[in-house]
Amino acid sequence: MNWWLLFFAIDLILGILIAVWLTRRVKDWTTARRKEVDELLSDAQPIDKTFRQTDVTRLPPPVQRYLKKVVKEGTPYISTAHLKQSGKIRFNNRWINLSANQYYTVEPTGFIWNAKMKLGPAWLTTRDCCQKGKGNMLIHVLSALPLFDVTGKEMDHASILRYLSELPWLPTAFLHDSIRWEAVDDSSAKATITDGGLSASGVFHFNGNDEITSFTSSGRFRSDTGKITPWSGTFSNYREFGGILIPSEGSAIWNAPGEDFEYVRLTIESVEYNKKA
Repeated sequence: MNWWLLFFAIDLILGILIAVWLTRRVKDWTTARRKEVDELLSDAQPIDKTFRQTDVTRLPPPVQRYLKKVVKEGTPYISTAHLKQSGKIRFNNRWINLSANQYYTVEPTGFIWNAKMKLGPAWLTTRDCCQKGKGNMLIHVLSALPLFDVTGKEMDHASILRYLSELPWLPTAFLHDSIRWEAVDDSSAKATITDGGLSASGVFHFNGNDEITSFTSSGRFRSDTGKITPWSGTFSNYREFGGILIPSEGSAIWNAPGEDFEYVRLTIESVEYNKKA
């Protein structure tokens, strides 16, 4: 018997079976993610208002100046947003490239972040979300093999805090009834978001050009350590998308005692506002 030919045939059959299985799992992942986005956007309630500068009078002064700068009079309020992003994320202490699509709804509060990260010939897919007061982070290898599935009260809080921190990408949401503002000084203001029984707070910081440059919070759940850790984000390079001025670059940083650990850098490639599923 020609053993090497037999082994080759077995390897070939196994390879075909693995390829078929992997293709099916990738399809299942893609279908599930598309269904989630469709459900998020179909639940979104339209906000039938246009921006007026008098809308901001109840807000702290730096927030008033910021909104007057980035949103034009008569601009429709944002009810949904779709951002295409590129960037880098730190994985096992090295930076890898990513591409992502992020979807937001203002009423009800929610977001879904779908990202793909290259690891040589392989890849990781991630879905981070906040829907109906619940947070969840999934990470799969090759869109097929589960690596992380993080849920729970700490993740719920982490997700709503992430949503709050990213509102510079949908600035009219700062005026939503779910956001409560407290004055800090002439270059910062504290915001608290409440969604059902869930609340999260952080401070937005503004520069002399009336732009938000950073967001800081006293603590956010860090899934890789299981600890609540001070957390912040930065914003820069403001550009106009859909008639609204938003930061086209951002980053996120764990501010552990004695060490700042920047773990993601994002660039906004395109933005689409108020498009239903």
